[in-house]
Amino acid sequence: MHADPGMQIAPMVDVVFVLLLFFMVCATLQQKTRELAAFLPGPKPFEETAAVPVEIKIDAGEAVYFNGVPMAGAQDRQMPGLREKLVQIEGLFGRNQPVVLVPDGKTRHQRIVDVISACHAAKLNRVTFSN
Repeated sequence: MHADPGMQIAPMVDVVFVLLLFFMVCATLQQKTRELAAFLPGPKPFEETAAVPVEIKIDAGEAVYFNGVPMAGAQDRQMPGLREKLVQIEGLFGRNQPVVLVPDGKTRHQRIVDVISACHAAKLNRVTFSN
């Protein structure tokens, strides 16, 4: 004769333990994600962005070019066209607008000083040299 096996408790206990482990693991993962705080930097203000430099070239004949456009001949020491253009640049982009001087190897130092004086008159203070 077959006896009534009754209710089996072992499989139910196994399922309860598995569920208990599952919820314990999920609870610890949620706690760890709450503890991780990340502070991301905001966008930089417009003033801190890099400016495109203005190029002033002085050729061997001492003619002055502003971004490839002729501005002054060899005999023009005051360079009013260049000064006006530099004042416009300072008005648009401020005093920290970079200016790159590209003198020819045969350019006299006086001509370079004239161009630097024009930059100074326009109140531009970031003047560098390139070759």
